Amino acid sequence: MEPYYYAHISPAAARPHQFEGKQFVRQMRETVEEFLQGLPPATTKASVGFQWIWISNPNVPPHQFNPDGTPRDEWSERVSNVSILRMNGEEMLNELKRKASVARQNLPQESVEMISVERDRTIMDIKNLAIATKTTTGKVGSPIPMPHTPTWMLFSSVDRVDHIWSIVAHAVATNQLGPGATVSPKLKHPETGSRLICIYTYDFSDTEDIIRGLHKLRELGLVAPNEWPPRYYNCDAYTYLEIHPGNQWGIPLSLYSSEEML
Repeated sequence: MEPYYYAHISPAAARPHQFEGKQFVRQMRETVEEFLQGLPPATTKASVGFQWIWISNPNVPPHQFNPDGTPRDEWSERVSNVSILRMNGEEMLNELKRKASVARQNLPQESVEMISVERDRTIMDIKNLAIATKTTTGKVGSPIPMPHTPTWMLFSSVDRVDHIWSIVAHAVATNQLGPGATVSPKLKHPETGSRLICIYTYDFSDTEDIIRGLHKLRELGLVAPNEWPPRYYNCDAYTYLEIHPGNQWGIPLSLYSSEEML
C-alpha cells in the first residue's frame, strides 16, 4: 500500500468549523449524505496534500469548553503541544538509539535484554509525555479487504469501502463514536492492498472509552469477536514522532488490538 500523508495535527484535535472551505472534509452546511455523495472514497482521487477524507463529530464534549461556556481554541493549543511533544519525544528516541548502540558495542551478549528494557522505558516516557502535553488522541485502524486479498475475492472493493465509510460517517456525525474518522481516497490505479479507515478517540489512556468504541463498532457490524486480522489501535503521538511500522527503535506501532480488548 502506498504511504499515506499524515496531517500536521490530528483531525480529532479540531472542531468541524475549522475545516470550513476545505475540500476533503464534511462541511457544517452539508448533510452526511451530501458529504458522502460528494467525496466517495472508492472513486475520489488523492492528490498532494489530499490523502485523507475526514469527518468530525459536531458535538463538543464538556472538557472542550472554557469556564465561561465558550469553546476552547483546542486547535491552537494542540499546535503548541505537538511541538513540545516532538521536541522532547525526539530527544527520548535519540537517547534510546544511543543506548542501544552502546549496548551492542560493549555488551553484545546482554544487549538484547538491555535494549528491550530501555525500549519499554522509552515507550512509557513517550506515553507520559503525550498525557502531559494533552496529545492523547488515537485511532482504531479498520482494514478493508480488496479483491487482491484472497479471503475477500468475492467482494467488490468499490462497493465495500463506500458502504463501510457510510456506516462510520453516520455514526461519527450522530455522536455514536469519537471525535472523528478518516478514510483514504483512491491512491493509484490499479489499486492493490487495502484501504484504511481510522476511527478516532480522545484519549489513548482511557481504555474504557476505547472499549466502548470497539463495542459500538461491533454493534455496527464492523468488528467481530475473534476475527483475523484484528483491529489495531494507534496513538497520534507516535504519528507525530514518525514512529512507523518497522521503525529503527523496534517500537510496536499499536497500543491495543480488538483481539485483546473484546
